[in-house]
Amino acid sequence: MFQRQGATTGWDLWVADPDDLESAAVLVQTPADERNAQLSRDGKWFAYESNASGRYEIFMRSVSAAGTRVQVSAGGGSQVRWREDGRELFYVATDGMLMAAAVTLREGPEAPELAAPVPLFAAQVGTPPGVAGAQYVVSRDGQRFLVNVFSHDERQTPIRWILNWQARPPQGR
Repeated sequence: MFQRQGATTGWDLWVADPDDLESAAVLVQTPADERNAQLSRDGKWFAYESNASGRYEIFMRSVSAAGTRVQVSAGGGSQVRWREDGRELFYVATDGMLMAAAVTLREGPEAPELAAPVPLFAAQVGTPPGVAGAQYVVSRDGQRFLVNVFSHDERQTPIRWILNWQARPPQGR
C-alpha cells in the first residue's frame, strides 16, 4: 500500500505487488485526502486517515472491493497503528491524547465491530517539518509505546523584545 497525489483528488491510497509495480491499482480515491494507511497483520483490513468531513478522522475498510468504510475516531484523529493481533487500533486525537479502540474483525465483507475509543495518555507528539507518518510505535501486545516526544528545554534563555529603545550618550561627556 502507498499513497499518491492526484491532480484533482488530493492524496489517494493505492496498492501494488512489490514485484510488479505495473499492477498498481487505486484502493481509495475521493475528492478528499486519504493517507497514511496501515494494513492489518492478516492483510484483510486497513486503517487510514481521511479529511472528507473537513478534518482528519480515522477510518477502516476491507481490502476487498466489497468492503464499506467504517469510522473509528470521533472528533479527529491521525497517526493510526494496529495492535499486532488486529484486535485494537491506536491513533492520536486532535487534543494530543493517544486513543485505543477495540476491534472485532469478522470474516468476509461484513463490517468489524468497534468499541468506542478510550484515551490512554497524553502523547505529546508532533510532526516536525518533512516527517510523515506516526511518531510512535506499539508493542506487539499493545501494552507499551515508544513515543517520539518533542521537549522544550527550560534552560534556554527566552527572547526578550524591547520596544521604543533609544541609545543615550554616556554620562560625563
